[in-house]
Amino acid sequence: MKELGPLKNLKGEINIYCLEKVEDEEEAKIAKLKEKEIFELGLYSSYDREEDMYYDKDEKPHPNLKSLTIKFYEGKKFPSWVGLSSLYHNLIELNLKYCMECEEVPTLGQLSSLRVLEIDYMVKLFNLQTLRIECPDLIKLPEDLSNLINLRHICIIDCENAAAPKNMGRLTCRQTFLDFCMGQD
Repeated sequence: MKELGPLKNLKGEINIYCLEKVEDEEEAKIAKLKEKEIFELGLYSSYDREEDMYYDKDEKPHPNLKSLTIKFYEGKKFPSWVGLSSLYHNLIELNLKYCMECEEVPTLGQLSSLRVLEIDYMVKLFNLQTLRIECPDLIKLPEDLSNLINLRHICIIDCENAAAPKNMGRLTCRQTFLDFCMGQD
């Protein structure tokens, strides 16, 4: 990751693989991601790694980020900057995949430009009881909610452009749909 530091004109799309090889905070800061005009960022760890992934919680990407993918992250919580609306008001797409140890979803409250939200294989979210999504510009919801075995309340409002998630019928503990105003099937 330290190799990215001197690349001052780096911009556009970048995917960073093997994040578990970042040794410490200093190496993460050398990358200077905040200074690079990266609009699409992928942060990937190896699936079968033996070491823990280190990613500096304070080293934020460029504020004009439009797409963020995090895959195989092993922490219980995402870094605080993920979903931070004051920095990422232009974020259109957020993909959180195979984050098997994560126990919570980042705060997504004021991401006014968010259109695509994908949450795949976050198996530790099984205690989630209430899911509320209100976003008129959202065009894609998480495809499979069947791992949310304790989900009791679903409130999906003003998502007329989004298709209903697959496997909704497999949610066995579901008690109520507060509001379910969806668009496409």
